[in-house]
Amino acid sequence: MTRDTKSGIDLDPPLPRSAKTLPSVFVQTLTLQNGGTTVGELSWSHLPAHLGVYQLQHVEVRKKHRRQGYGSELLDSAMGQMQRHAKLVGIPVRRLIVLINQPDTILRAWLGQQAGFVHVHTLENVEEATDVMVFQRTFD
Repeated sequence: MTRDTKSGIDLDPPLPRSAKTLPSVFVQTLTLQNGGTTVGELSWSHLPAHLGVYQLQHVEVRKKHRRQGYGSELLDSAMGQMQRHAKLVGIPVRRLIVLINQPDTILRAWLGQQAGFVHVHTLENVEEATDVMVFQRTFD
């Protein structure tokens, strides 16, 4: 784990310095702390079969720290990491997708209103009669 000196967010693992040492599948977790307390985490990966497509695997800001800009701070830092990754592989970030359970109204609202994502599809009855919503943000 290393700390991004610009944002103060912990990166696990850090991006390699060259494409030669970059694994074929790369997953990174960003952890944001405030006063020694973890306030949020975000994990992302690239989809090797789909060039330029990245996925948010996990996004969470602890309840008492929500609506204070921490989610946006994590997403901005993750986007910077994705752009660095894309530069290493020589393909620009084209799309970022995230799947969420439909009942998660807080994350759904944040994605659509604050983070620039658009709902593009719903997978019905995926988990115990719960729908999973697919959100996407495009960059090209």
